[in-house]
Amino acid sequence: MLHQNKTFWIFTVSIFIILLIPAMMQQGMFLDGITYSAISKNMAEGIGSFWSPHYTNTLHSDFFEHPPFVFGLQSLFFKIFGNSFFTENIYSLFTCLLSSVAILLIWNQMFKNTEYKNWGWVPLLLWIITPIINWSFKNNLLENTLSVFTLFAVFFQILSIRKNNYILLILASLSIVLGFLSKGFVALFPLITIWIYIIVFKEFKKLKLFFSAISSTILPILFLIILYFLSPGFQNNFDHYLSQQLFPAIQNQREITTHFHASLVLQLLIQLIIPILILSILIVFRYIRKEKVIFGNHKIALFLVLIALSASLPLLITLKQRTFYLVPSIPFFILALSCFVIPIVKSTLLLISIKMHHWIQWISILLIVITLSFSIIQFGEIKRDRKIFHEMKEISRFVPENENIFTHKSIWENWTLSAYLSRYHNISLNPDVEEKYLLFPKQLILPPTLSKKYELVNSNLINYTLYKQKD
Repeated sequence: MLHQNKTFWIFTVSIFIILLIPAMMQQGMFLDGITYSAISKNMAEGIGSFWSPHYTNTLHSDFFEHPPFVFGLQSLFFKIFGNSFFTENIYSLFTCLLSSVAILLIWNQMFKNTEYKNWGWVPLLLWIITPIINWSFKNNLLENTLSVFTLFAVFFQILSIRKNNYILLILASLSIVLGFLSKGFVALFPLITIWIYIIVFKEFKKLKLFFSAISSTILPILFLIILYFLSPGFQNNFDHYLSQQLFPAIQNQREITTHFHASLVLQLLIQLIIPILILSILIVFRYIRKEKVIFGNHKIALFLVLIALSASLPLLITLKQRTFYLVPSIPFFILALSCFVIPIVKSTLLLISIKMHHWIQWISILLIVITLSFSIIQFGEIKRDRKIFHEMKEISRFVPENENIFTHKSIWENWTLSAYLSRYHNISLNPDVEEKYLLFPKQLILPPTLSKKYELVNSNLINYTLYKQKD
C-alpha cells in the first residue's frame, strides 16, 4: 500500500499546482478579493487601523462590512512582501496550506491506528478539485482564512476528546474566536462539535465529555464577551457590523441574490458532484466485477456530515447567498464522503501494476514542471478585467496616488474599477464633490457647466475620458 500512497500523493500535489499556481501568477481577481487586498494593503501602509479598516476615501472610509482580523493578518504579508499583485496570492497559498494540514490532522485523528490513516491524499484531492474551493483560493476570499480557523477548532476538539486534555479546548476556543473576528457568526458552528460527537458515538455516560462539551460552547462566547467590554475598538467595529451588515442581511434588506432559501442546497450538490460521481463509478465498477461493496465507518461519516450541516444550514436563513459561503463546510462533507470512497479506492488500486505506478509518478512530475514553467512565463499577465487594467493604467499616468477623482454616478457604481484603483494607487472616486480631476463616460457629452471648468487630459481610455481642472 505504501507505493500506492506515494504515487497518489505525488499526483495530488500535481493537481494542487495545476489548479492554483498558473492563476495565482497572473493579475486580476474577483471583486471581493481585490477589495480585501486593497483594505489590507491600506492597513499595512498605516491608512486606517485594525478596528477601523479603510477602503477608499469616499467608499467605506471606515470599513465595517466584515470583522477585521483577515485584513490585519494579510497586512503583515504586505509589510513583508511589498505591494506586488502576488502578495495576496502568497497569502491565499498560505491559507490553502494551513487548511490542507488541518484536513489531514482531522483525518489522521479520526482514523488513528487504522489502515486508512495514510490515505489522507484522498480527501485532499477531492477537496481541491471541488470547483468553489480552488476558485476561492485564487480569489482571496475571507472564507479561506475562516476555513483555517474552523478546521483547526474542530481538530483541537477531536484531539481533546482523544487525549482527555482540557488545554486543547482553549486552543479550539481561540480558533473559534479568531474565526469570528474573520467572518462573524458563521465561524461559530464548531461550538457544537463535541455535542455532535456525544450523540453520534453515544458517549452519554462520560461526564468528562459533557464537561468538555459545555466548556467548548461557553469558552469562545466568554472570550468574545470579555473582548467586547475590554476593547472599545472591537465594540465599535462589532456594533457597526451588526447594524450595517448582519441585521440587514437577515432581514433581506441588502444584496438579495436568490428568492429561494434552499437554493444554496442545490449549489452544494453541484459542488459535490465530482466526489459523488467518483463514488458512484467506483461502486458500479465493483458490481461489474461482481465484488461486494461494504460501507464501513458509518459513525465517523455521520459525525463529519453533521458538522458540515451545522456549518451550511444556518446560511439558508437569509436570501443573501453566495456559493463561496459554503467553503468552510465543504471540507467536512468531503471528509465524510472519503470515509466511503477510500475502502473502494483501496481495493481498486490493487489492480494497478507497479509499472503503471511509475508512469503515474513520472507524468505527475512532468505536469508539475510544465505547469511551473508555464506559470513563470505567464508571470504578471492579466487573466481578467483587461479593460479595467487598461483604464487604471491610463488614469494613473496623470492622477497622482492618494487623489480623489470627481466622476459620473455610472462610473462610481463600477465597484470593480474602484477596487483596482484603491488596491494599486489608492485613488478614490467621488460622485458628489468636484475634485481636481474628472472622469466622465465617453458616450456622454460633458455638460457646459463642467466643460467651462475642466480641460481634456487623456482620451486614450476605452470607456472614459479624463479631465483636469483649468488653472
